[in-house]
Amino acid sequence: MHCLQPILEVLAHYLPPGTLTLILGVLAAVSALPKVAKTFGESSRKHAVAIFIFFSIAALEIAVIRYDRRMQDNKHESELAVEGQRFDKVFGLLQGVQGGQNVQISAANKLNQLLTENQHLQKTSEERQLKVRALDLSRDIAQFTTQVRMQEVALPTPATHGLASINDPAWANWQTQLETIEHNAAAQYHAQFGTSVKDVVEQLKKRGVLDKTDCDGPKDRPDHPAPSQVRFMYVLGCAQDLQLGASKLP
Repeated sequence: MHCLQPILEVLAHYLPPGTLTLILGVLAAVSALPKVAKTFGESSRKHAVAIFIFFSIAALEIAVIRYDRRMQDNKHESELAVEGQRFDKVFGLLQGVQGGQNVQISAANKLNQLLTENQHLQKTSEERQLKVRALDLSRDIAQFTTQVRMQEVALPTPATHGLASINDPAWANWQTQLETIEHNAAAQYHAQFGTSVKDVVEQLKKRGVLDKTDCDGPKDRPDHPAPSQVRFMYVLGCAQDLQLGASKLP
């Protein structure tokens, strides 16, 4: 079957399924004409050749139909996979909004509780001061990721205003817009929080309450640096790790 692949591709392109059946029907009708039938009847060799041609055309038609059906199935599976990826992306953005809000609320509640407790203390320890810094940073980072995800969710997709073809170029534009937002957000995160995160994480590691953390970001390979989308996924993880480290401090 593999050796017939180029032939089937050409036939399927220029002769849609059913064309060979039509040709076979025309040949059958012609062979039934009295003069033609008489010629075949007088020559067994011509009769055999005609039968061979008819069967060959029928076999080719079956092969073309099977090939076309296989190509349609492959196309359908490919389209489903693409649709699944797009759905997963949108669902991931919504999860990112919810996750950022949850981390932000959790950090804010813990921070308020800690600040209330500190008001009753004559002097706060370095650990408690570090705990406040970690929770404050966790809250701000979570708020930042939520704002970015909300910006991405607000982007209209090609399907927003009605049905759109799976191959609509607007989908590629939508994906490019998402990548641009996350690329800019990753750069903004490092500019806005990078120094503070590095300092707090080092302090938490010195006290043994943090080891490996998402605040360190993904590991880059010299020939394949991590894309911005992956880098930004670590940002919310960093906010969660800062809360975790703070929770282990006295």
